[in-house]
Amino acid sequence: MFKVKIDSKQFDRIEESLLSKFNKVANSEDLKSAAADLVISDIKFQTRRGVSIPDGRSLPGQAFSAKRSNLTLSGQLIESLKSRFITRGVEVFPDGDHEPYRYKGKRGKIVTSGEKIKNSKLAEHLKKKGFDFIGVRDSIKERIKILVQQQIRREFKSSK
Repeated sequence: MFKVKIDSKQFDRIEESLLSKFNKVANSEDLKSAAADLVISDIKFQTRRGVSIPDGRSLPGQAFSAKRSNLTLSGQLIESLKSRFITRGVEVFPDGDHEPYRYKGKRGKIVTSGEKIKNSKLAEHLKKKGFDFIGVRDSIKERIKILVQQQIRREFKSSK
């Protein structure tokens, strides 16, 4: 029978090395940026399709008929989505102001409709009305998980 003597200092060094690598991956701005881009592009895609991401049902109302687009969801508000890094993650939020609509009225005169409002307030209002569009689908969560796994593998390969 063989006896193997293991020094506890070796385990401490290995544990410290593993923790530092995982922390480096978890705090990687490249990874967070890739995840945020993935989430924002999916929110835009699903919203323009007329699907509510949190529950997967069609968004209510006439907003997505073939003859009429909803500029609130498909234009200014969706394009204002930004992300910011938070501890161990990314937050996606609407940023900036929603400008009043301008269009040609009768006799070619430019008419302004609506008022300037913060996009965050507009998103809250739409959520109350049933237009909940900010969320992450399970398939996107899986893709983010794959991104994290790839980043972890890269980190361990680069340290050899």
